[in-house]
Amino acid sequence: MNFSKISSIPLVASLALCSFSSNLIAQELPTTKVIETKYGDLEFSKNISDEDIKDMPDALLYELSKEDGEIVSIEQEAFILDENDRSMQRTAMDEGDFEMTVAVQKIDEKKGKDNFKFTAAGIWKANPFYEFTDCIGIAWSDEFALYDDDAYTADYYGNYDYDTCAPNNYDSEAGVAYDVDLKLGDRQNTVVLWAKVAKTDSTGEGNVTGEYGHVILAPSSIDTGFSAGKDGASVSMNVGWGSSIEKASPDYAYFEY
Repeated sequence: MNFSKISSIPLVASLALCSFSSNLIAQELPTTKVIETKYGDLEFSKNISDEDIKDMPDALLYELSKEDGEIVSIEQEAFILDENDRSMQRTAMDEGDFEMTVAVQKIDEKKGKDNFKFTAAGIWKANPFYEFTDCIGIAWSDEFALYDDDAYTADYYGNYDYDTCAPNNYDSEAGVAYDVDLKLGDRQNTVVLWAKVAKTDSTGEGNVTGEYGHVILAPSSIDTGFSAGKDGASVSMNVGWGSSIEKASPDYAYFEY
């Protein structure tokens, strides 16, 4: 009888058990982290840093809390809206006084489809000198179909107003934009635009971007358009003669589907 073979059986069994246990542990490791907020618990992808979560504006957390779903991507940036004309320094927003955040949340409203909610939130950290009608837009790639959207503003105290935003333009597979009425003298603090999209279950990597356009010099309507190219979605904004428009647009937020 080969005793060396017999003695190796418990070792092999032990190694196999360890391997099975390791695989089981790896499979059970959570891919999301649950963060407690004033609006309830929210699920975030592991690739989103705690710093990004901490910096999210309150209005954005409020909007994301309305859905059950994992937040998979966040992009945020502060802007100097008069950087192209330093002579406008006194009459336009100061450096870092406007902040734009875009978040992607994977939701499950449409069975058998890839389903996301894109949310853009802009924050005025100082009341702008010019208060005409501005515009906020979201654009996305990969021909996701829009099926629901809305926009609103909130004041400094967190009171929400849906009457200040009205649809400007939309492309059912590329983007949506809303006019934003800056009420003269009022301290509007935040503007939020969200869009829910879906497409037949498939695989890929998409991107989404938000853009805010601030009108200065004279009141003027804003014309918008969308590009949904695979390499990057975009929102275009233009104003009429006698006006100028300053734009804020964060980097692309990427998501897998």
